[in-house]
Amino acid sequence: MRGLYFVTDRGLCRRKPLEEVVIQAVKGGASYVQLREKDVSTRFFVEEAQRIKKLLEPYKVPLIINDRVDVALACGAEGVHIGQEDMPYEIVRELMGQKASWPVSGNMGRCRGKPKTGCKLHRCQSGFFYANQNRYKKRLGFRRPRENQSL
Repeated sequence: MRGLYFVTDRGLCRRKPLEEVVIQAVKGGASYVQLREKDVSTRFFVEEAQRIKKLLEPYKVPLIINDRVDVALACGAEGVHIGQEDMPYEIVRELMGQKASWPVSGNMGRCRGKPKTGCKLHRCQSGFFYANQNRYKKRLGFRRPRENQSL
């Protein structure tokens, strides 16, 4: 996986529709789009993922679903992002297949060393940090910790 990896956040879109923000990101150079939804129903997430996937097809930009293998399978996404506390990557690989991407992220303390076997990407959570990570209330700024520079 190479290129700009765009992660959606409905709360940061302000009043713009998510679809518009995604297209702007793709036109701006995003090579991958990760659809991240934490507070919506499964039905809404699947329907939204189907719309975003269809929107991305002409640009040949893969859709990655955050945390939810069921949603990724339901909409035909090219991959699923899994975190340290999510479904084990061996099971994700079995469900999604060998061609799918399954990025794995970890917090800064766990990012040293090689990625887990079988994962297509190992992403550390460096970059913009927020005072309240769950609600993104206050952006603290960009940081690139030394231990992540070698990744």
